[in-house]
Amino acid sequence: MKNLYELAFIIKSALDLDKARGGLDEMLGYLTKQGAEIVFEGMSEKREMAYEIQKDKFGIYAVVIFKAEPKAIKALEDKIRLDLNIVRHLVVSMEAVKADIDVSIANARTLLSGIVPKRAHPMKAKPARDASRIADAGGPKTERVAKREPVAAKLRVAKTAAEKKEDRAKVEAKIDKLLKDEDIQ
Repeated sequence: MKNLYELAFIIKSALDLDKARGGLDEMLGYLTKQGAEIVFEGMSEKREMAYEIQKDKFGIYAVVIFKAEPKAIKALEDKIRLDLNIVRHLVVSMEAVKADIDVSIANARTLLSGIVPKRAHPMKAKPARDASRIADAGGPKTERVAKREPVAAKLRVAKTAAEKKEDRAKVEAKIDKLLKDEDIQ
């Protein structure tokens, strides 16, 4: 029985787009030779990666959605590991996540187009952590977390000579009290 899989990989940016396309075509040829049915395939142009991989800040993203036998995945991953032009890869069984194929293709197109939706800011809403409140309310809630406001800087006003003398007298009185305390000695 053939399962649905998604293969996403990043090709080194040192290759031009024609050579990268050749690498993708080679991967598609290997998959069809293994008996896989290609549902969707796509490749982006050179894009900036989220973080540096192998001292490279750019990469060419490729996505293939296909149906294949589970035993073909092990051989596919071995082939990908031997390819020096692929810096990262991920094979996901879409049967395991119960994904809708149309939604998966739409997500792949979005990824390849470079229009990735921004994540919500973590300070805006966080899930409630109190289990009793979740149980009482009948489900999870989100609570608003207030943003920190900058603390206003206190204005330092120079003390007068009389205030300094008063402060010094208080400190000396505390020292005298401590020195007279019998518990310390």
